Amino acid sequence: EARWVGWAEEVGGLKVTRLLGLLHDATEELKRYGLPPNEASRINQFLFFLSRAWEKVRVLKEYRTPQAMRSFTRVFVHILPILYGPYFLAVSRGVNNDQDNVGFACVFASVMSVFMCSLLLVQTSLENPFDPKSLDTVKVDLEMGRTQRIIEALMEDLTVDWTDFEINMTMDPAEVQMAFVPSPRARKAHHQPDTAPMV
Repeated sequence: EARWVGWAEEVGGLKVTRLLGLLHDATEELKRYGLPPNEASRINQFLFFLSRAWEKVRVLKEYRTPQAMRSFTRVFVHILPILYGPYFLAVSRGVNNDQDNVGFACVFASVMSVFMCSLLLVQTSLENPFDPKSLDTVKVDLEMGRTQRIIEALMEDLTVDWTDFEINMTMDPAEVQMAFVPSPRARKAHHQPDTAPMV
């Protein structure tokens, strides 16, 4: 699995880098066909921002704790209860060896082991914020789907003049809704009903 993950990260990173390069080449091609230099400079600036954001996401995805530290942590978590064995025995017998606290000592040892294993799991989950098995993972598929729906809605709005829309917002304690209701003039021009669906 680790080899497949490494291969996917390498191939995916190469494809994104090549796509960014193609966008830069397309901008230069547009300049040769008459794109104003200031517009080309703005596009290149956005490409730089996109490249920088991609590098940040890639570092977050591919960063790992050094292997030596991870191995030491795993070994330490398993050896620590053994090293603390005499202390747990002393807790069970009491200060003067005249008490019987075996149950408390067992519970204390178990809780300590659970805490150490939990810290190890937290460290592993923090290494990869895009792990689908994690509870606090970054839901890339949901974010991409939301972005796609926004782009599709904006593409539909390009067919109507922005002056033909009225913003209607209703504030409700339970939910906040926003509807873009076409003006009467726009409804007559496009033969739309008096009510518009909620977005």
